[in-house]
Amino acid sequence: NTYITAVKTGSGDHIKKAFAASASIQYYDEQDVMNNYTRDEFAKLVNTGNQWNAKIEITELKKTKHAANATVEFTWGADGKKGYVDYLNLLYDGKSWRITDKVAQFVAR
Repeated sequence: NTYITAVKTGSGDHIKKAFAASASIQYYDEQDVMNNYTRDEFAKLVNTGNQWNAKIEITELKKTKHAANATVEFTWGADGKKGYVDYLNLLYDGKSWRITDKVAQFVAR
């Protein structure tokens, strides 16, 4: 949920809490251009302080002892026509879950 809070509130600090320091973030945006960021670069991008009025839900979660994969869907715009689907890999370090990498795709609905 730290990641969802980060995106909804434009908090770069929450991105740093949600993602491992070595995390890779790659996604295709609305123009179908691939973007590639480190955790710290992505934190700067998100760190706007802007509230985002998007519907965000975890639609699938697979978990073993210390590893997990989550699918998170974002929907916004007129009639929910815009969205992203994020695929997140996570590891548990004994204290908390951290996202180790994210791949995502913009989808028009």
